[in-house]
Amino acid sequence: MSASHVRRALAGALTILATAGVPAALRAQEALPESLGAELLEVPAEDGVGILTEEPLAPGASLVETPNPAYEEEAELAGATGVGGVLRGLDKLTGETTDIELANGETATYARFDVTLKECRYPAEDPSRDAFGYVIIHDRKKDERRFAGWMVASSPALNALDDARYDVWLLSCKTSDGETSGG
Repeated sequence: MSASHVRRALAGALTILATAGVPAALRAQEALPESLGAELLEVPAEDGVGILTEEPLAPGASLVETPNPAYEEEAELAGATGVGGVLRGLDKLTGETTDIELANGETATYARFDVTLKECRYPAEDPSRDAFGYVIIHDRKKDERRFAGWMVASSPALNALDDARYDVWLLSCKTSDGETSGG
């Protein structure tokens, strides 16, 4: 997949995150790996939802967005914050999976990682539709942050932990009534 395809896919995911009420500053944080060679800048739109562009706007220039009918339905959905979420870890060597249930702000240990779910969000009108979680994964063995960003339950490979042996991805959010949302 080329860098431009990845940029388009991430831009679509960021649009979906915007409809779930995810703050623009968090959506843009670590959206693209540096290896793609793209330095994207966030440009606030008039409605308060930011978009990404590869070049800064000239002074006095305005940004005009063309409505995309594919996202029209998502734009009508208001985002809601869950009380926690469920992530799944996969040991690619043994094939063993482990479900990790976390409350917002909670940290759990999986393999050599500390996994923190900062926040889990979902479309309020239809919780079964998708889930978005801001996840931080710290590698205790190497003493370094291996992942920090938004994971999308319906597209786990879009923004994921990059590790040779382990995968970790978001499955769903827990709503306040104990139900699950997402992917």
